[in-house]
Amino acid sequence: DKLITNAINDKQAAFYKKEKANLCKYYVAYYQDKEGILSKKALSYYKSAVDIYTEIGDLENMKNSLMDLADYYSGQGNMMKRLETLNQGLSLSKQKNYKNGMSRFIVQIGFLYADQGDTSQAIIYLDKGTQLEKEIGDSTRIARGAFILGKFYKKIIKYDKSLVCFNKALTSYLSKKDSNSIADIYYEIGSVYQQKGDWGLSKINYDKSLCVAKRTNNPVVIAKTTLALGQLSELAGNINQAIDYHNKALSFGESIKSEFTIALSESALAKDYLKQKNFLKAKLFADRSIEIMKKGGVAEYIRDAERLSATVDSVNQNYKDAFSHYQQYIGDSGQIEHSISV
Repeated sequence: DKLITNAINDKQAAFYKKEKANLCKYYVAYYQDKEGILSKKALSYYKSAVDIYTEIGDLENMKNSLMDLADYYSGQGNMMKRLETLNQGLSLSKQKNYKNGMSRFIVQIGFLYADQGDTSQAIIYLDKGTQLEKEIGDSTRIARGAFILGKFYKKIIKYDKSLVCFNKALTSYLSKKDSNSIADIYYEIGSVYQQKGDWGLSKINYDKSLCVAKRTNNPVVIAKTTLALGQLSELAGNINQAIDYHNKALSFGESIKSEFTIALSESALAKDYLKQKNFLKAKLFADRSIEIMKKGGVAEYIRDAERLSATVDSVNQNYKDAFSHYQQYIGDSGQIEHSISV
């Protein structure tokens, strides 16, 4: 009877601890909404959630919470802390022999090295990650491994290798009728062709991506593909069409209440109107974009918004504000470079 009572008590204790960890995630969302995405209170609750999930052996939530924490540090531009968090996740996953976690953290470390330009280290980690996916033996995860390698090769401008990987993943996803992954793959293939300068094939794949995403109501892919089609139109010199796509992205962002999509759309519209020499509209959208980006607190996007605002204010002969934005842009760039190189 005592053994049964102890077992029940242990199970109840684990249940309450998991509920406490889930509550920590709620507080993360609360404080990020109240104080911004880089809220320090949110950071403390992220860490608490990780500790509790690790203690009770909830490996899936441990992995997800550590990834969220790593993304938090990315938002600060603090890549050293991101790397430290990813290595923490890898170490914990190895201790538990949790291959799904090991694979996820290894791949993310690989991409971090790729971002820093350390291609040799990136390849080592990504090869390890894709090998682990094969060991796990899930065909969906093997397709995911091909997808990851495709993104990596795109990043290091190995476009032919990238397309081979993406098409391998696409074949698998089509056979499984995995619509969300299909939409994502078509977007990535369109992006590769855009970077290669083949705008015709780029548009074909973006259109396929948007069609599938709308059919399955995938808001992330709808937003980024609509923005990409606008950028493609801008590159082709069709600014009116670019404005049309970017206005559609803006309306979509407003309909789903995505401030990030709204800010990216307004930034794109500012660039469009700048090219049309409609400087008043360019300033309107640039100012609105930077306000949202600052609220979001993601260093890289704030930096880009500051640079755009500096350009727009300069052409409007508002040199004082242009200089202020440029100084902020230089400062943000320096912080990001420092965090990567420390």
